[in-house]
Amino acid sequence: MCFYCFCILLSLYRCQILYEEAFIDDNFIDSQGWTVNNRIESIGYCNEVKLFGGYGVFGKNTRVTKLFQLPPHHSIQLRLEFWKIDSWDDEKFYIYLDQNEVFSQMFGASSTNSNLCGNEATGIVWREEIHQINIIKNHNFKSLLILLTSNLNGQLDEWWGIRQFRLYIYPCPNGCQTCTSDDSAIDCLIWLKYYESLVNLNYNDFQQEGWIIDQSLQSISQCSNIPIIGDKNIIGRDSRLTKSINLPIHCLVKIKFRFLFIDKWNSEYAQLYVDNELIWNYSHQTLTNITNICGNSFGEVAYNLEIILPHKRQQLLLQFTTTLQKQQSQQSYGIRDLELFIYVPNGFPQDLGCGIICGNGQIEGQEQCDDGNIYPFDGCFNCQYQCVEGCINCIEGICYNCQQGWILNIIDSLCIPICGDNIINGFEECDNNQNQLDQYLQCDQCQFKCQQECINCQFGKCLECDEGMIINDYICQINQNEHNQLTDGKCQDNCQLCTNYICEYCEYGFQMINNQCQTVCGDGILAGNEICELEQQQCINCLYICSENCNYCFDNGICHQCFFGYELDLNRLNCYSICGDGIVSNDEECDDFNQDNGDGCSNKCQIENNYICRNLQYSFTQCIYEKYPSFKLSLINSSLQIQYVSIYFDQMVKTNTQCDFSEQIHIHVIDLNQTFYQFQLIPIQQPFQNVSFVQYLIEIQFNTTLLSPPILEVILNNQLYNQNNAPLINLINQIKLHNPSYINHQQESYANHLNNVAKYSIITMGGLGIFQFLLCETFLLSETLEILQQQSYLKFINVIFPFNLFIYFESSNLITIQPILDMIQVDNLLSQIFAERYLESYEKLLSYRVNADILINIQTQVILFLALIVTYYSNIFILKLFRNIPYSCLFIFGQTFAKALVKIMKKVLKFKRKFESEIIQSFLHTNSWDLLFMSFLYIQTQTNHIFSNLVAYLILYSTLLLSTKIFERIHHQSKRQQQFWISKYDQMRLIKKIFFIWVLVMFQENQNLQIMLLTLICQFYLVYLFVIKPFKNNLDYINTLALEISSFIFCFSSSFYWNNFIIKFNNENQINLAWFQIGMLLSCLFINLMSQLWMISVQLKSKIAKLNKKYTSKKTQKQIKSNPFLIV
Repeated sequence: MCFYCFCILLSLYRCQILYEEAFIDDNFIDSQGWTVNNRIESIGYCNEVKLFGGYGVFGKNTRVTKLFQLPPHHSIQLRLEFWKIDSWDDEKFYIYLDQNEVFSQMFGASSTNSNLCGNEATGIVWREEIHQINIIKNHNFKSLLILLTSNLNGQLDEWWGIRQFRLYIYPCPNGCQTCTSDDSAIDCLIWLKYYESLVNLNYNDFQQEGWIIDQSLQSISQCSNIPIIGDKNIIGRDSRLTKSINLPIHCLVKIKFRFLFIDKWNSEYAQLYVDNELIWNYSHQTLTNITNICGNSFGEVAYNLEIILPHKRQQLLLQFTTTLQKQQSQQSYGIRDLELFIYVPNGFPQDLGCGIICGNGQIEGQEQCDDGNIYPFDGCFNCQYQCVEGCINCIEGICYNCQQGWILNIIDSLCIPICGDNIINGFEECDNNQNQLDQYLQCDQCQFKCQQECINCQFGKCLECDEGMIINDYICQINQNEHNQLTDGKCQDNCQLCTNYICEYCEYGFQMINNQCQTVCGDGILAGNEICELEQQQCINCLYICSENCNYCFDNGICHQCFFGYELDLNRLNCYSICGDGIVSNDEECDDFNQDNGDGCSNKCQIENNYICRNLQYSFTQCIYEKYPSFKLSLINSSLQIQYVSIYFDQMVKTNTQCDFSEQIHIHVIDLNQTFYQFQLIPIQQPFQNVSFVQYLIEIQFNTTLLSPPILEVILNNQLYNQNNAPLINLINQIKLHNPSYINHQQESYANHLNNVAKYSIITMGGLGIFQFLLCETFLLSETLEILQQQSYLKFINVIFPFNLFIYFESSNLITIQPILDMIQVDNLLSQIFAERYLESYEKLLSYRVNADILINIQTQVILFLALIVTYYSNIFILKLFRNIPYSCLFIFGQTFAKALVKIMKKVLKFKRKFESEIIQSFLHTNSWDLLFMSFLYIQTQTNHIFSNLVAYLILYSTLLLSTKIFERIHHQSKRQQQFWISKYDQMRLIKKIFFIWVLVMFQENQNLQIMLLTLICQFYLVYLFVIKPFKNNLDYINTLALEISSFIFCFSSSFYWNNFIIKFNNENQINLAWFQIGMLLSCLFINLMSQLWMISVQLKSKIAKLNKKYTSKKTQKQIKSNPFLIV
């Protein structure tokens, strides 16, 4: 039995435990404690998969490190998923553990993999590769430093990233504080950790702890993210680190520490003195700079060392020094993770003297006893007094009181188990309440008994029989080849008459069957082992029908003895399992020989979550930690009537069957008849018998309105497993969907018609604006742009609009010059300047998939501004060209041509002067909606991209600077104050835009406050318009008031879409309100359209009148020249 227990402990100690995992799913938002060197950002994407690193993030000179503090262990296992991205030219990816290279692999061009996320240039696709890396190494130090890096040399076309990081440890045997992979529990229990220093991971908690630094500064520091005592510019040449430690009585010590070589070492020595004696003298040569994490430009090396030496002094003096010759800024070092163990043989207390041998039969030193053996429960164990087995009260090994079920032998001071109390204790093999039992129970004097012919009986099973007998199912039977002749010269059992050792007649109740006397169940005669007959109640096969888990029962089925692993309840007379006895019964999932929770097998003997347990024959259960996979639901998109839900798993999983797993997924909406919704399950990645990233997509469409958001429930009718066969922790999951906004087909048709009306109106307004620009009138064009931009941003108010209003807002997608940019293919040029990336926005902006990256959003404004610059310098060139042309040359092609050239020069000069005086201001005013929106949106994301942050704040500060002109000191009299506020109209409108966009973007998470503030901003601006009346003409008055009144009413009425108004203001009322809002927004467009038509008609009429007058004047002059005497 002891051998079995030892084997179990040995196997348990060699099992791995998941210690830490990171970057497992797409929910991580930061580096999770890892330090990134030479890069600002740490999170990226590749083919919409979130990575630690990724495209445009981890590249040349990127190094990521993390220091882990581990419990006692002997080995570690590292698993991660590595993503090679873009053009690697036979370059390597490295993994260092404690600055020792444990993995390096070369990657180059690939023609078989897919292009997932990298660049594609000149027809050559740089394909990505995904590698699963698994590393197992011996390691038994308290901390572990992991470094990931590469030797990439390209700036723009070589990237990498990782995900699915897992760190496993192989723990030491229970009770061991240090061990190696070859140690057994006996080998490592001899070391007791007495002292440790410099082990904290947090720099704020890291203290000097009494270490003395000679010839240097008294300071601690960090190497990258690693707290150490030392570092460059702190210790180096002639420095000494000293520490004195008091110890109890001991014989041997084990010293473990981490020595960090920093910067360039040229075969200089690192040294450790113990009690002024040189113990360690190590020469180090810096060979590579790829492990550089904190020094200048040379690679740091973390050297782990373990030293065992004899030591008996009560004080131990440690002293670290070196033979460095250069300055501390060029060569230095540091230490951390110092541990000191003392030798404790056979688990002795730490105050035991040296040289004492326990088990030699002689009491020495501080031994209490020495009985010459190592067996427990005999009164002396480990040379210390111990109560004998079954004793609850003893003094110096002499027992005075025994436990229940034991009786005290006063003469020998031993506890003897009571045979017959139905409790198996001590040396008892069985206990069934009788001292003498019949052959059926095979238990005699609480020891299992075999039949008389058995000569080797163990636990009631016969392993060897007398000569002439054979074993059949652990029972001795007569060898039929000897014709039933008995070898001992007697008749066989139950034989009444035999001749020549052959049975002729059986005893009463027995019959000759197969040359043996056997009972016949059902003959009405109780004989042999029969307890009852068939006609009696509760009887089967002439034995009583016992209760569940009962092995033997008396009359009427009263249980007397339970099966192995069960205990009899004397009150209820039934059998129940004993949780914690190490025997797994039918109603137990596991039994690990204890009743502790948190070790894999609970106090109810049920397997706990995140554990895999194995029930061993003839021993107790083994459990190892393994995080269970789980399936999750995520609402990834919603378009009011149609919503998309992703089914995904937080680990790679597999199936054990070959059936289509899609058929095992049951989907329904709780408390909603299926006639009111339809769904479609779209497999993205089906599970196979090998692990993979499994994903499904649910498309669900509602055909009714609901008072509350629906809840979607997904049930998996079959189990999936991870690579270690751990099952899913959940088979049922739920997610709350958005409340659907349903409109019937007729209403949807009306909404689409109004959407088309809005589109045609916008197109017409744009065409008329361009026509006015050609007529040299830009007033209404700027007003048109103002109306279109302001209305387009109303859709971002964070409420769920009815579906008809949502359809109408799709018309605002026309307000962009992106089709023009696509036509002239400027994206290729801009991609070389700005690296493309997608920065996720939030709330309502996320549902429209608005990219929060300002460098992508500002591309349109960059193109427009560049176009203005090109136009400006073209005008300067034209002016210089005209000025260099002699005046007489202008009349070569006639007077009319000369006049046209002069007019062109005047217009070019006018444009130049206007550009120099107010073009920047006009550009900011015209594009202020978009510039403010993209600036606030990027600032809200709080990223660490320096250049993007600079652009965002530069735009914001420029706009604020432009708006602050309104606060110039007023020197006018009160009669002229109104004229002053009229002159500041542009600045007031800009301030209104700043506050409007700020509230729209920054208050997305609070829809109530957002709408109230937007309404308040519109209200204040309307008051300003009514009081000051800063309008240029009547058309400006009509257009501005139509826009601002409609915006005010729209913001105010949108409060009826608040979530807490859904029950009071039902879907039908919301749809009717949306019709009103659509009509109001359309009326604003119509007013602007009519204003443009009126303005164009007036301009055309004026142009025609001028042309007519000019034509009449020319005609009259011509008549006068032909007839001087003509009187007009």
